Amino acid sequence: MNREEMGRIFGVKDSILVLAYFRTSAEALHLAWSTDGLNWMPLHGNRPVLWATVGNRSIRDPFIRRGADGHFHLVSTDSWMSKNLIYTHSQDLIRWEPQRLVPVMGSVPGARNVWAPEFVCDASTHEYLLFWASITEPGNHQRIWACRTRDFQRFSQPVVLFDPDYTVIDATIVRNGRTWVMVYKDERGRNEPNTDNKAMRMATASSLNGPYGMPTGLITPHLTEGPAVFRVNGRWLMLYDYFLDGKWGASASDDLKSWRPVTENLSVPPGARHGTVFEITRRELDVLQRAWPA
Repeated sequence: MNREEMGRIFGVKDSILVLAYFRTSAEALHLAWSTDGLNWMPLHGNRPVLWATVGNRSIRDPFIRRGADGHFHLVSTDSWMSKNLIYTHSQDLIRWEPQRLVPVMGSVPGARNVWAPEFVCDASTHEYLLFWASITEPGNHQRIWACRTRDFQRFSQPVVLFDPDYTVIDATIVRNGRTWVMVYKDERGRNEPNTDNKAMRMATASSLNGPYGMPTGLITPHLTEGPAVFRVNGRWLMLYDYFLDGKWGASASDDLKSWRPVTENLSVPPGARHGTVFEITRRELDVLQRAWPA
């Protein structure tokens, strides 16, 4: 749901951006808010607002979106070596329904993990396309897998959504006009300063289901991951995690093709890792601030 839709549905001109993230010292859901996508103010004093109660008892790579039902739906990584993702939903981001483990790779022989799950609402079918990174069988590389659901209760069989013949993780998908754009991490190489990859690329498709092709060159600095791509104030912003340095970077684009660094203007909560961005109303922010004073 973008800002134009927020204004039409909720009768507000300005929506609030919310960053969902975790911290290495507290693998749980944290939230921060912003009006410009660069200056982020933590809610609840940068303390967790939701802990995992299932699986590995860890919320990593949290992704939240408001669904067609008006609820906020959360999916997250369960653990490094789990075939499940964690799912729950809430009407207000404060009170959450009981968490569930969803075995999205449980039927795939040799599946080893489910990393950084996200979803996109497909308005043409009234379904959600849920996608994540996974490796199957020893020696194979990470690919982006996907399934579909209408209600987060029943899920289609998983299929490979994107495989450029090298290992990829941390995919996120946005729509730009009639084109679907996938931003993902090229995971080839080692975590060393002179690596040739370990950064983000883009691939495009005319359909949400793909095929996604024509991968671009690297669009972020080396040794970055966890892209969050969103539109604010007439331009695209991308936030990403310098995963070895404990800091974040940001880039801006007018056309979702050419990117320029804007990290010097970025401020995120200390210790934040792998975030995703969604929108709420100003009234909803007021409720959160009352529930979680700094």
